[in-house]
Amino acid sequence: MYFKKVPFFFSLLLPKAIWSIHTKEFVYLTFDDGPHPSSTPYLLDLLDSLDIKANFFCLGSKAIKYPHLIQDITSRGHDLGYHGFDHLSGWTTSHSAYVKNAEPPRELMSSTLYRPPYGRMTWSQYNTITKSKDIIMWDVMPGDFDEKLTKVDVLNNLKNNSSAGSIIALHDTSHSWNKNKYALSEFSLYNYDKGLRFGLLSDTLDINRNYLADNHR
Repeated sequence: MYFKKVPFFFSLLLPKAIWSIHTKEFVYLTFDDGPHPSSTPYLLDLLDSLDIKANFFCLGSKAIKYPHLIQDITSRGHDLGYHGFDHLSGWTTSHSAYVKNAEPPRELMSSTLYRPPYGRMTWSQYNTITKSKDIIMWDVMPGDFDEKLTKVDVLNNLKNNSSAGSIIALHDTSHSWNKNKYALSEFSLYNYDKGLRFGLLSDTLDINRNYLADNHR
């Protein structure tokens, strides 16, 4: 079970995590579970054609296997975040094993942006990881992975549930590619018509940090 639009009270459970961004200008596309040799190259070409910058939360096990795709993601100007070495649920993984799994391979990525697989962490895992990382959750999950949904369903879920500041959870997998190819092409036009752009989380978080630092001097 998943929520296409995450209820607000969820954010109160993990208050240091980032579920959406306070902005009137941007929405944030995020892609989990990559890189994937059958989908990542096509997805990057699509994003280039749409003039969209996105945020990729990659698995360490796949990053080591496909380092050229990690380099391609960053060289095209996209953000790189971490989704764990393996796709582990914090609810069924010990504290020490989970925290170790949340540390990226330094030779490939140094991002402090972390998305927990399934969005599942224990309170102790959450408290430990927030000391060194920005935990990035989401407020919209249109269901590109859901076999019951068509590409039109995914597009409608994007349109009906996203707004300025939304962090949208999509997937960089071969299974999701055909749905995302259609939905993103249409969704980009929909957002541009509304005056919204697609943002990078690192840019926005850095701006917010600089603002807070300037106002506390």
